[in-house]
Amino acid sequence: MSAEHGSHGPVVGHSGRLSLPSKVRWLISAHLVVFALSLEDEEIVELMAETWNLGARAQLTAEVILSLILLVVWGLLTLSWVRMACDPARTGR
Repeated sequence: MSAEHGSHGPVVGHSGRLSLPSKVRWLISAHLVVFALSLEDEEIVELMAETWNLGARAQLTAEVILSLILLVVWGLLTLSWVRMACDPARTGR
C-alpha cells in the first residue's frame, strides 16, 4: 500500500452514520457519569460523613438528598434524549 493512502482501508457503508454529534456524545457521557455516581452513592455519603463528621441522621439525610439529585439529573438527561429524538434538527449536525 502506498504511503499517501495510509494503512486504513476504505470505509464501507454510510460513513456519515458512524460519527456522533457533540450533543449526543455529551448526553452519553453525562448518563454514564450519573449512572456511576448512583452506583457509588452510599460510598460517597460515607466519605462525606467522614470528612464533615456527620452523624447517622445527617448521613441518612445526605444519602436521600444525593439520590434525589441524581434522580432529577437522570430525568433531565432523559428528557433531553426525548426532545432530541422528536426534533432531529437538535442533534447538532
